[in-house]
Amino acid sequence: MIGFDAKKTAEERLETFVENSFAQAATVPFSFTYNGENSRELLESWSFEKTAGGVAYTSPDGLRAAVSLRTFEDFPALEWLLTFENTSDKDSGIIEDVYAVDALVEAAPFRTAGTEQYGGLDNILYYSNGSDCKADDFMPRKEILHHISITKRLDFECVGGRPTSGSAGAFPYFNLQTLDRGVFTAIGWSGQWRFSVTVRQKETPSGPDCFRLSGGMAELGAFLHPGEKIRTARMLMIFWDGGVDASERMIRRFMLKYHTPRTKDGLVDPPLPVCSWGHFAERNVEEIDKIRATGLPLDTYWVDAGWYGPAGTRCADKRTTDWAYYVGWYDPDVSRYPNGMREVSDHAHKNGMRFLLWLEPDRAVVGSPAYTAHPEYYMKIEVDATSRMLNIGDPGAYEWALEMLSERIRAYGIDILRIDYNTGPLDSWRGMDEPGRRGITEIRCVENFYRLWDTLHERFPELIIDNCASGGRRLDFEANTRAIPLFRSDYLCYADVSPEGMQVQTAGLAPYVPLNGTIFRGNIDRYTFMSFLSAGVGLRMAQIDAALEDADTGAELSRMFSVMMKIRKLFAGDYYQLTPVTLDDRDWFAYRLHLPETDEGAVISFRRENCPVNSADYRLCDLHPDTEYLFEDMYSGKSFRATGAFMSEKGLEVSLKERRSVSVIRYAPLK
Repeated sequence: MIGFDAKKTAEERLETFVENSFAQAATVPFSFTYNGENSRELLESWSFEKTAGGVAYTSPDGLRAAVSLRTFEDFPALEWLLTFENTSDKDSGIIEDVYAVDALVEAAPFRTAGTEQYGGLDNILYYSNGSDCKADDFMPRKEILHHISITKRLDFECVGGRPTSGSAGAFPYFNLQTLDRGVFTAIGWSGQWRFSVTVRQKETPSGPDCFRLSGGMAELGAFLHPGEKIRTARMLMIFWDGGVDASERMIRRFMLKYHTPRTKDGLVDPPLPVCSWGHFAERNVEEIDKIRATGLPLDTYWVDAGWYGPAGTRCADKRTTDWAYYVGWYDPDVSRYPNGMREVSDHAHKNGMRFLLWLEPDRAVVGSPAYTAHPEYYMKIEVDATSRMLNIGDPGAYEWALEMLSERIRAYGIDILRIDYNTGPLDSWRGMDEPGRRGITEIRCVENFYRLWDTLHERFPELIIDNCASGGRRLDFEANTRAIPLFRSDYLCYADVSPEGMQVQTAGLAPYVPLNGTIFRGNIDRYTFMSFLSAGVGLRMAQIDAALEDADTGAELSRMFSVMMKIRKLFAGDYYQLTPVTLDDRDWFAYRLHLPETDEGAVISFRRENCPVNSADYRLCDLHPDTEYLFEDMYSGKSFRATGAFMSEKGLEVSLKERRSVSVIRYAPLK
């Protein structure tokens, strides 16, 4: 049990939890059944050993359940990975009902004063929407879990095998607040997961009320062959004190340091791309010249789908669905790209730009070259009447995918590899499972998915992988360790995309996926553009054309990019949500970015269309009290000075006289 213990710090509570949970006679924070018997009773009779990286339990018939542990000197955090291995020379028994996390968290004590009850907001579960291609993608949510609440259990699960696909709660990040402290839990599994919070649980009949946190891979019921080993979901817990807002900043810092890709130069640098289409080589080359003619600081040319297929396809027209009907062709249409993709990437590189190319290796249309060459590599369930999923868990399929992608990275001059994943694989996975082996196909596919991306990074150390799955539907922390989402939601595909929806996405992703990207869409005005603000903001070619055709439009885009470039680096730092997160056009929406290393930051405020309030005050915490800062309005150019103490006590006042307007105020310490 994770005790409440008001006298212990987060670090001390974590230390106690580890000592009590991973020992011979411990109540381990995971559970499973083996041949129908619960591990809570079984492990007492299994042999126990401490390993170099954790602990292991072995059954009399040779099933080994091992846990690898990872702790961190700079965060009160713990990760663990549960694996099973059959060390005998016979098939094992059935492993099922596996919960990679199954732990109790003590609730905040029930507080009363006379006949008045207190503590109604002491216990709160914070969670978020997944991506359902809507305005409320990644919307933060919460559930109040009072001691006398009628809620008995909250269940969460993703949709179709993509870990952040779905609406309410389809996002594997959960933050449980118990008064002024709490525990954050995340599931690292790029497949189908489940998570439950059960209230009013007890470790002993006379013990305190607790919450039971249980989850992991959604379904497993299998025996293992001799020598066979499988992994489950990687679990992350972060212990915290001092309020939920501070906890989210700590989670963000942790994710930036340990679960965000890096190159030899440090944290990955998200691109500022222009998103185009796979139409014709000469047109791509012309577009690169146009981009450079704008003078905007755009650094990547992005060729999305449609560049492949047999000669004569209509993939060049993205109003058709030909781009989807020809997945499984991984070479360019020679009628449109007679000299291959290198002609385009070379021209991008010549103009100082990186080259991004879209591929979807996990699916192929029946009859495509990839499927025809190796039908045995594909699963037997047709996913959309025309295509099938690659069984990447098969060793031959894995090697084929690795070499196919490696060859194209080299041949096509790819700097940023955009991997799409447009179909939920769950039915295909389950359709491939052998009798008595439920879940094994999913495990092998997830294992080799991680292996594939890891090996690509080993072969191409400067490669950036764009994590796309119909937008942001594969954003668990295991995938995020290896890639960043440059198109964070397919909600961006719609012409009527709401700026307020983009604001919500910024807030919802901030603690868990700190670096993400958007492609600007909509009116070319400050309010809309800043609503798309992220670590990597891109344009479409229509906006490039508009900038070249109209001098005023070009000048406005230049001004907007100038402001963005001055604050973009702040996304590598802390995020403070200054207002509630809603889609209501009667509200303000505001947040603050702060880079602790340089003590600089920015406050971004939006007055929405029907908001009746024309000003707001924000107290800016975590500034050095005695330091004097220069505050500058990035649009008016006006500036003023104030100390950190003043901003903490009196606050920053922001006024917006016009509805549907935005303010950006940057600050930095005076030398």
